[in-house]
Amino acid sequence: MGYIRLLRDLYQLKRNTAKSEKQIKMLQDKKLRKMLRYAYQHSAYYRRTFTQAGISEENIDKIPLKQFPVIDKEPMSLS
Repeated sequence: MGYIRLLRDLYQLKRNTAKSEKQIKMLQDKKLRKMLRYAYQHSAYYRRTFTQAGISEENIDKIPLKQFPVIDKEPMSLS
């Protein structure tokens, strides 16, 4: 099963080599926003942090990435 996944991933990477810089940036943006939406839906910490920054699940795809809060290890500590 891992071999099939590897072949699929390699095929996808090969397809990406023909894309323009603009298309690659759009793909990266799409994947990052998908990850941010997943974090919002599955993590109370990220949901709370995004909400405090004025970000809701509905506007994750619309707002500029610069408006997302920068998150590092320091504020994540629960102590």
